[in-house]
Amino acid sequence: MYWHKIENLRGKEKEWFVKEVGDAEFKIIHRSYKHPPPKGESIKMVEKRVYAFIRDLIKKIKKEKVNVAISAHGNSMRPFRRYFEKLSIKEMMELENPWDDYFEYKV
Repeated sequence: MYWHKIENLRGKEKEWFVKEVGDAEFKIIHRSYKHPPPKGESIKMVEKRVYAFIRDLIKKIKKEKVNVAISAHGNSMRPFRRYFEKLSIKEMMELENPWDDYFEYKV
C-alpha cells in the first residue's frame, strides 16, 4: 500500500488511492497533523517521538560537546524543523523538505 508516501502520489497512483480510500479521506489524511493514515502515524504522533529524541540528544550534545548529523524522512524532518526553527503547526505542515540539501542548527 501507499500509506507512507501519500504526498508523493501523482497520476494513476493518486487516482487509485483516492478511489480506494475516498476523496474526503484522502484530504483528511494528506498533510494532516492529527489524523493518521490507516495503520500509520499522524504527524502529531511522530512529533512526540521526535521531541523526546531531541530532549535526549540536546543533553548528550551539551554533556559531551559533540556534533551530530541526523538523517530523517519528511514526516520526521517536519517536527525537527518545527522545534529548531520555532514554527507553528500550520507552518510545519506546509513545509516541503528538499531532497538535496541539509539544515544546520546550533544548540
